[in-house]
Amino acid sequence: MEDKQEISSIIAYFNRYKKLSALKALPPDFTMEQMQTVFGFSKTGQFQTYFNHKIKEQNNVLDISGFDYYIEVVSKDATIQKDEMPISVSYTGNSGEVQIMKMGQVIYAGNISDVAMKIHQDHKGNSFLKNEDMMVTDQNENVKVVYVIKNISVMNEPETGTIKSVAFSLLIKLK
Repeated sequence: MEDKQEISSIIAYFNRYKKLSALKALPPDFTMEQMQTVFGFSKTGQFQTYFNHKIKEQNNVLDISGFDYYIEVVSKDATIQKDEMPISVSYTGNSGEVQIMKMGQVIYAGNISDVAMKIHQDHKGNSFLKNEDMMVTDQNENVKVVYVIKNISVMNEPETGTIKSVAFSLLIKLK
């Protein structure tokens, strides 16, 4: 059974990330649906596939005019607060919750996992995306927020996609 899982895993990897034709042991024009016919067993095992979305233009200049703050979020569980800022930003990595607080009161609540999943759903199959495809704007009566996504890692794509990690920054405009 272990051999079947390893063979299936290797073929699934080449099917997802390379070309099946690179595996010389496979017949020409082999597809995953032919596993039973060619190998005598169906695709086995529980596979965790990963998919990433990244900004195509890595060295771009981002226009931040019209915003009060640019905040880079680099750790999974963080509260970002500076003495000179009237706001603080809280990010909880496991839940994806992003909160902006002013004087101890929550003035904005969003979820980076929801934002990342929307980008993923809109751009399945595309690894490198334009800056504008990786930016999502949200707002309420207190604040305008632009999520600037740098990288999204998705597990078990495409049926039951789960966001594994998101690298992002925030542009914030107080109203």
